[in-house]
Amino acid sequence: MQTFHGTFPHEPTAPVGTVPADAFPANAFGLHNMTGNVWEWTAAPGAAADDPPALRGGSYLCHASYCRRYRTSARTIATSDTSLGHTGFRLAVAGH
Repeated sequence: MQTFHGTFPHEPTAPVGTVPADAFPANAFGLHNMTGNVWEWTAAPGAAADDPPALRGGSYLCHASYCRRYRTSARTIATSDTSLGHTGFRLAVAGH
């Protein structure tokens, strides 16, 4: 999982930013990078069509000292016009 490693925010011990999906070993289901890297755009469970979008999973800026939400069930609200570099989406490709 690509999260912030080191003393946050000024002393990273690893590169800060996004990494390729296969930069870390796959989980037991063969999936890579399901949390961390970027907050993923998604619909909040039970959300109405006009509710603001939700972000899930945490990003490369998450660190245990302040962000304990880097898990697939974590959700936070964001406006759809955000330009934060640590938001995005994940793609799944079958057969690789």
